Amino acid sequence: QAVGVPGTLKVVATAVQRYGRMRLAEVIQPAIELAEHGFPVNFVLARDAALPGTSYYAETAEVFRPGGVPLKQGDLLKQPDLAKTLRLIAAKGPDALYRGEIGAAIVAAQRATANGGKPGLMTMQDLADYHIVIREPIMGEYRGYRIAAMSPPSSGGLTMIQALKMIERYPLGDAAAGFGFGSAKTLHVMTEAMRLAFADRAAWMGDEDFVPVPKRGLLDPTYVRERGDLISLTSIISGTSPRGDPWPFETAQRPGRTMLAAAEPVSYAGGHTTHFSVVDQWGNIVSYTTTIEQGWGTGIMVPGYGFMLNNELTDFNFGFNMHPRFGGPGANDVQGGKRPRSSMTPTILFKGREPVAAFGSPGGATIISSVYNVLINLVDHHMTLKQAIEAPRISVTTAGNFIAREAGFDETEIAKLRALGHVVGDPADIGNVNAIFIDLRTGRQYGAVDSTREGGLIGLPKGHDGEEHDD
Repeated sequence: QAVGVPGTLKVVATAVQRYGRMRLAEVIQPAIELAEHGFPVNFVLARDAALPGTSYYAETAEVFRPGGVPLKQGDLLKQPDLAKTLRLIAAKGPDALYRGEIGAAIVAAQRATANGGKPGLMTMQDLADYHIVIREPIMGEYRGYRIAAMSPPSSGGLTMIQALKMIERYPLGDAAAGFGFGSAKTLHVMTEAMRLAFADRAAWMGDEDFVPVPKRGLLDPTYVRERGDLISLTSIISGTSPRGDPWPFETAQRPGRTMLAAAEPVSYAGGHTTHFSVVDQWGNIVSYTTTIEQGWGTGIMVPGYGFMLNNELTDFNFGFNMHPRFGGPGANDVQGGKRPRSSMTPTILFKGREPVAAFGSPGGATIISSVYNVLINLVDHHMTLKQAIEAPRISVTTAGNFIAREAGFDETEIAKLRALGHVVGDPADIGNVNAIFIDLRTGRQYGAVDSTREGGLIGLPKGHDGEEHDD
């Protein structure tokens, strides 16, 4: 019952129509061929095929656990039902889903499931009513670079930029001052800033079509400075980091009785998120993140159509948050027609007006930390693109004092963090960043992918596409 109305198809179709030179059917054709003829299963898909999400429903198990055995690395995965679905979309456009037979199959599959004895509630009208919203990106600055990132209902841009502004006062990258890469000082201020930013995220960020989000206030220099003043170099913020009140710094009118309560503190990381970054020969850049939320979504494959249904509605708060004084709902509480808050953080970095990098990551709530780490590595530690991505990362996903970390940090520095009061977890992979970088001196373009999953890197010679397109 956590299936949200799928939005990706309408987004992609709109982007192709507005900004592309090819027809949607042309863009889809390579995916049709892969689904029809198959591709070798890589180590990541083989690992995920063994997860419980492929075993809940017969249609899913038939594809990813043929004969009851999960796919293994090197197997050829063919998906004829998915190829059929993609052909329908190529022929009929998005209406095949939002008003046609694919949508009817989605509704039937969702309504056939039962949670606590209650069937699903999605209708064809829900699909027909779906519309995309084109929003201005969140813009910020960090050490002379301009940052463009995703705006609400994603919390990624606001949370990351706010944390960056809090640590801008510290000389990150200066090893002589104790702020070299991986030092306890550097990791401490990075995580304390993220804790404060996540406290504000929980309280104030949601779908701004339904709740007021104080975007200007959260990034106001005075407000950010006041929040950053809570960071001490000799101790941690005890307990749960407090949320701030950005409304005195906001140009929009402060809400009255709808003042937003703090959301639940637990972040549920999604496992089936994809990010890609692209730049073409004319300098057009795309930083794109999409998701079905947790691994395998709901586990439901639409019978006869070969694709999984998301569990995106679990990105809403679990239960309602009522403020003890003002009585208002939480910014991310469930509401009909509302988009859930996400952590997606597709980012483009500029020097002046010129783009120099684009990057993003999967990883649920750890996405924000992953992009935050890579940006700091590029700007403060002057790493190459590949070094910035492969360097070990830390992650904070709540206002609490738990730090997740990857392998590779000096254990002496980790011990210093624990001595300050941080709770530091055992090493585990965090996110999976891919990125492009443009050298403004030479115009050369570089790409890099994270080794924790099997990402792809493709570079084409300039002018490779010599065809003329009239459409």
